Amino acid sequence: MITQTNQRIIIIEPSTIVFAGLQSIIERMHIAESIYHVTELDTITQKLAQLRADIIIVNTAVFGFHKNLSIKSIFKDCTHASIIAFVSQYSDSQFLKQFDDIIDIYDDAQTISAKIRHIIEQDTIDITETDTTELSEREQEVLIAVVKGLINKEIASTLNISIHTVMSHRKNITRKTGIKSISGLTVYALFNNLIKQEDVQ
Repeated sequence: MITQTNQRIIIIEPSTIVFAGLQSIIERMHIAESIYHVTELDTITQKLAQLRADIIIVNTAVFGFHKNLSIKSIFKDCTHASIIAFVSQYSDSQFLKQFDDIIDIYDDAQTISAKIRHIIEQDTIDITETDTTELSEREQEVLIAVVKGLINKEIASTLNISIHTVMSHRKNITRKTGIKSISGLTVYALFNNLIKQEDVQ
């Protein structure tokens, strides 16, 4: 069964030492299926869709001149991921408001763990309390494709629709279900009998 222990996490951090510290904290939490290390923002932007991250922790220092752009535009291929800012130097407060949460370099391990768990819990389905608008047939098809690992381009080709339409459906799915992460959507799909367990193994 899909649980909170299968999170796919990307850490965008130039320092190997800092990455090792964050990795150690996350590994002790027993919530990660994989932890992927990237040192530069430009290196990861082309791989985001394939990596299907649930959480992206990014040192704000890597944005450089990109700070004039929106976080949504930078991570446009990873719409279901929660984005956490890792602040190691001064960052503009307005810029930081775009993130789902903020980890400061001076936060202790307990504080960092609590922030990451809070992000995960926001995307966890409480089946007994979930009251969502029903997905359309096309949205269900897109959801199934997403949890099976297809990227937007592949979904568009499979369903014979435009990439823009795929992205619109994905936004509607997130709005209706209240779920951002791939793992959370997988649980939703399983619970609603849209896929079988073997489809995601």
